[in-house]
Amino acid sequence: MRILFIVDSTFGDTRGNASRLYFDFIIRLADLCDIIIYGPEEREINGSELSPIKFDEKATIDDIVKDSNSDIVLTLSSQAVGHFLPKKDSTNFPLVMMEADYQDVVLWNTGKYNIAHEDNWYTKRGVDFIIHRGPWTNCPLCLESVWLPLSADENEFNSSKTRDYLIGRYREIAFIGAVTRSIHYKVRRKAIDTLKEEEWFSDLGIVDKDDYPRVLREYIGILSDSGSYLHMTLGKVFEAMASGTAIITTWFYGSDLLFGKNQCFFKYRDDCTDLKAVSEEVLNNLSKTKHITDNALVEVNKHHLHKHRIIELYNILYAVLNGKDIPRKWGL
Repeated sequence: MRILFIVDSTFGDTRGNASRLYFDFIIRLADLCDIIIYGPEEREINGSELSPIKFDEKATIDDIVKDSNSDIVLTLSSQAVGHFLPKKDSTNFPLVMMEADYQDVVLWNTGKYNIAHEDNWYTKRGVDFIIHRGPWTNCPLCLESVWLPLSADENEFNSSKTRDYLIGRYREIAFIGAVTRSIHYKVRRKAIDTLKEEEWFSDLGIVDKDDYPRVLREYIGILSDSGSYLHMTLGKVFEAMASGTAIITTWFYGSDLLFGKNQCFFKYRDDCTDLKAVSEEVLNNLSKTKHITDNALVEVNKHHLHKHRIIELYNILYAVLNGKDIPRKWGL
């Protein structure tokens, strides 16, 4: 199988802090099959070996597929490629869209992003299949799709090999990440505001990409959320678990499918009324915290590392290409 990966590395955070969850993850397909990367400035960024075809805004996807001798096309996010993705005219190859971690389908319309539940954008571009990184639960789908949960890079996120991996950490809860006025950060803003006066809480904000794995291992617990009303599994959940760090989050769809019956994370209410008590339990009852982080380590190391998820992605693309039943390991 030869994959044409269409992306725009100059868009948003494609090559920033989120790259380990998306771009860096996807190119690991090169360990399983041939993959070439195409898009604005991709050849300048990646070199001619990974990006042998120069970007041409007048080229059709059919032209690019023919020139690259590709079997299937994978694109990353309608937000990231919507401004240049040409229409697909042929039915000789499938076009698969990976929709990052957005719960709502994001459509491109007159140069602006609009959230809607229509199939116009996808059908006009010839998209055949959608891979969601967040579970789809409350909207009708315009195309066949599958849920491929996020995962943690095992080369960056891991705990000490000893049984006492929590010893020596800051006995604090830390928040790492961005905060904006977006509705998706409503609970996050309230959670930080709830804990900001506690001496055992540290709001670290955005941490440099290279420092993030180390910082994640320096604290007993990490404050997270699930995107307010989206209630989706953020990448931070898997990364914290792989680091042996207690994750404190609101509930999210698919938790039972992902982690089974054993408790693997600490949960607080959307209104944050119990957040302080939950956080104090993490810090003051370390035997329980260690039990739960042990559970999480078992599950994440068994099911939720990039080395697991990249095989799942390969199997999905292979099934789409060959007209076989789509493997739905995570139910959706």
